[in-house]
Amino acid sequence: MALLHSAARTASTRKDCGKSEEGRPAVLYSEELVGKRRRSKKQRASVQPEAARRRHLIASLESLEITRGHDGLMRGKPEPVLLLAAYRVSAAVALVGRVLCRAKMGKAPPCVLPLEGAELRYDTRLRGEERFLLLMVAVEEDSGEGVAALYAKLEAPDAFALWSLSEPVPAPRSLGEWTAVLSAAPEAVPIELMVEQRHARELGSGDDFVSACAICVTAGDRQDEAWRLPFTDLEGRNQWTATVRVRIA
Repeated sequence: MALLHSAARTASTRKDCGKSEEGRPAVLYSEELVGKRRRSKKQRASVQPEAARRRHLIASLESLEITRGHDGLMRGKPEPVLLLAAYRVSAAVALVGRVLCRAKMGKAPPCVLPLEGAELRYDTRLRGEERFLLLMVAVEEDSGEGVAALYAKLEAPDAFALWSLSEPVPAPRSLGEWTAVLSAAPEAVPIELMVEQRHARELGSGDDFVSACAICVTAGDRQDEAWRLPFTDLEGRNQWTATVRVRIA
């Protein structure tokens, strides 16, 4: 009899669990089933593509130190111009911003010129490992034709080849190849710059090309660094140093 009553109670319990109070079938979940579903969701989440990270690039030109400056015989003070371009490097290289800054010489060198309001901004979402390449060209302006030509060429990153001045044997590389090695703050890398297989100096007709520098940083890492970019022409008559603050937030 005790076994019969126990079986009856079990049957009654099963019957009651099979129906809700409103008469609809009830759904039963076991801990094992719930655990499997949770693990399945985690597994699906683990194969999702990496979430895009939002980043803000801000490159601010803060000052230009003129150690030596030359504008030709009996022509007065030099007229420094800085061209800054930012490129995003992943599978391809793309220009994301450029700025032209003319510094006004208020007194003879040596002197430090403030560069107020000269700033490049770029806002984006990143996926995977990407890098930013900052390329700066210094020109002593006379006619303005060379400045205009160089500024226009900044829009075509595939036209550039560059190598470090410290390399014993020049090995021109594309902008994408250059970013294989990160730069170390605070000193930027002085470079030689080729544009469509010609030295950038040849595009400066009417103006005097001084030199160029490059900075490569990881796009995904938050940072705030002040970089020094040295510029010296072939004759050593123009020796400038720009300070650029690079922030990635």
